[in-house]
Amino acid sequence: MEGMMHRKLSTLGILAVVLFFIGHASAGGFGKDGLDNWKVVNGDWHLENGQLRIDAADEQATILYGGTNRQNYIIEADMSFEEIVRDDCWLSIAFRAASDGSVVSHCFVKPEASADNSCAFVVRKQDQWSQRKSASAKSDFELDKPKRLKLVVEGEKVAAYFDGDKLFSSSYCVDVPSGRVGLGAFGCRARFDNFSVTDLPESEPIQKVENPDYLIVAHRGYSGKYPENTITAIQGGIDAGSNGIEFDVYRCASGQIVLMHDKTLNRTTDGEGQVAEATLADLQKLDAGSWKGAQFAGERIPTLDEALDVFEHTGVTAVIEVKAMEVEAKELSTLISSHEAKACVIAFSPDKIKEIKKVDDGIRCGLLVGGIPEGYSPADWLLEQAKKLGCEVLSINYQVLSPDIIREMRRNNVEVWAWTVNDLAVMQALVDWGIDGITTDLPEARKDINN
Repeated sequence: MEGMMHRKLSTLGILAVVLFFIGHASAGGFGKDGLDNWKVVNGDWHLENGQLRIDAADEQATILYGGTNRQNYIIEADMSFEEIVRDDCWLSIAFRAASDGSVVSHCFVKPEASADNSCAFVVRKQDQWSQRKSASAKSDFELDKPKRLKLVVEGEKVAAYFDGDKLFSSSYCVDVPSGRVGLGAFGCRARFDNFSVTDLPESEPIQKVENPDYLIVAHRGYSGKYPENTITAIQGGIDAGSNGIEFDVYRCASGQIVLMHDKTLNRTTDGEGQVAEATLADLQKLDAGSWKGAQFAGERIPTLDEALDVFEHTGVTAVIEVKAMEVEAKELSTLISSHEAKACVIAFSPDKIKEIKKVDDGIRCGLLVGGIPEGYSPADWLLEQAKKLGCEVLSINYQVLSPDIIREMRRNNVEVWAWTVNDLAVMQALVDWGIDGITTDLPEARKDINN
């Protein structure tokens, strides 16, 4: 009897879920209702033979559907290119959109969907675009042959599927808590069909984590305003309120460690050739400022010793990115220990981190991470790297991060930094999740976060 009751209750539970989805599913209205429940933001949208067609050859086009307060849902549609007018054309599903179209999230797909970055989650605010996640699909479009794009939007998360295969998921659906859904196109003539939206249950909001001591790390100094990797840029970042300043270093031919991002001198000085093949005397004859503006003429390439002088007794952390294996760990240790300054050495090379830790375990180190190898649990893989290298910090491409990753690293006493973030909505989300540091080109951002 008890078993029968259990089976009946299970059946009723399944039936309730099925009824929920049936009751909250809505078709896109390409039939008898026409476009009555749609709002054209821009573009020439029209119905033809039961399909929604768009001529977006010369402009971006967006059309929104239904109510203004959708939060959690599955949205999907068949889409096909009829004519490609521009090489950078795309089709998209729009979601979490403001009614006036001033803020619209898009998941767009380009014709060559299997190419790098041809599928992406982006947010448009007025004319500014912020890319939150990108991927490549397993197949490309063919003209006049439809592909199906599906999004699952729940709370701060969005997952995208292309012809049934998962493209990506992201935790940065944070700009507006709810909004309208719709479709988009650019640089092409196209059609959409079999559009549907299925509402999902409300999700629990992510709990905010208090971490008031997080770093705002100015990327290459205040590089948006001053010549990158110079004393002026470092001081500018400190003056703007950053409590961390990142800069890049190489070893020059005469053995000194100098500040430079590129391996060559061509982009940011009036010289040419490899940094590693020039002596310090040669480097300090160069103008490292005029490329940024005439007012910076005569700015020199600084040594690491000179840069660390600026940090003494400021409480600001010098974040030293090692760009080449030739930078000697022993020299780094000597220079850092000879200054009364906070410092953290970061690198993409695990071998360089190992070498530095072997020479001086007291130097704080961070591994730079661009992505997670396929087939691994992100949190498990990241934690394994930190433990294997003995590094205190993981500085991670922000697109990889999620609240779960940050929570797991904090539980294991590993600091998590994010790079390179120039979108205040993403910064705010990271701070709410308990991030320890954010590398940015906006060193004054701290005053805007939580404001």
